[in-house]
Amino acid sequence: MAARPLRALALLALVPLLAPPAFAQRDEQTYEQGRFSIDGIPASCGDNQVVVGARVDGPIGIRDNMQILIDSETFDPIPLAVKFFMFYYTCATITFDGDIAAIAPYVARVGKRVGWLSEVELRFACDTPALAAMGWTLAPDAERCVALRAAFAAAP
Repeated sequence: MAARPLRALALLALVPLLAPPAFAQRDEQTYEQGRFSIDGIPASCGDNQVVVGARVDGPIGIRDNMQILIDSETFDPIPLAVKFFMFYYTCATITFDGDIAAIAPYVARVGKRVGWLSEVELRFACDTPALAAMGWTLAPDAERCVALRAAFAAAP
């Protein structure tokens, strides 16, 4: 009788070896400069790589202050203009090392010039908790929204 419980314990001990670890990476695809696109539209961030399929808290994040990480499952359903806002805001955070005074003008200037940032997207990003609710850790807070609005108003 004592052999059965031991055999059951031995089998239970093997389960962690048979199951993939919780921290196992997904299939990541890395894009070098100029090779990434959002819904078929080119998007780049200087020399920084974009890694799609990465494990990240929320839809988009940063690894080692040099890679933009995108979780396809949560990023893909987001409206196109908001994806661009999130991508370039994340890019600017890397490029300007988190400097609010530099991030806001860059995002406002690029977004307004290219056409993915309007008052509608700005209101969505700043006046609703949607981006933070998605788990985006870089979602603009009140201070950053003041800077974004001022930069948007000043952008040509």
